[in-house]
Amino acid sequence: MIRFTYFILVFFALFLLQSGLSNAEERAQRLTLEQAKRIIIEKGARKAVETSFEDRWDQLLDAIATGVSSWLDIAVELGRHSDAEAAETLDAAMGEALQHSPREVLLRLDGKPFRPENVCGNCFADMGIQGATDFKGSIARQEAAVASVQDAALRDRRDRCLKLIRKNKQP
Repeated sequence: MIRFTYFILVFFALFLLQSGLSNAEERAQRLTLEQAKRIIIEKGARKAVETSFEDRWDQLLDAIATGVSSWLDIAVELGRHSDAEAAETLDAAMGEALQHSPREVLLRLDGKPFRPENVCGNCFADMGIQGATDFKGSIARQEAAVASVQDAALRDRRDRCLKLIRKNKQP
């Protein structure tokens, strides 16, 4: 009985150790803002989009979707040099970011490269990417977040964005 208990404890300890290493490895492999900036500086934005972010594109999209200003700046830089498929996923990430930082996203909807028509009412669930499935919830959160922007300088963009979101909500 003692041997069996000892075996179970050792097995459990090894399991926890392995789990901890997996989590540590995953954290070590997560794309950081500094890494993204370095890749763009070293490779150039076009090459970064074409090859350098290939195995980390999902991580990049998730980071942009947080709405953190520095990640939105990365999105703008990459968006200027993206092909159609990359541009579509960047648009969806910016749509996700609307839910978290609507003012910051609206500031960047100047057509260089992001346009309200491509971002407002767009989300990961709409494209079936990043494991997102709650389209209605995403759009409702987008609408509420954008409606909360009171900056007079962004009034026209806000209103245009809201119109597009509400149009996209229609069946």
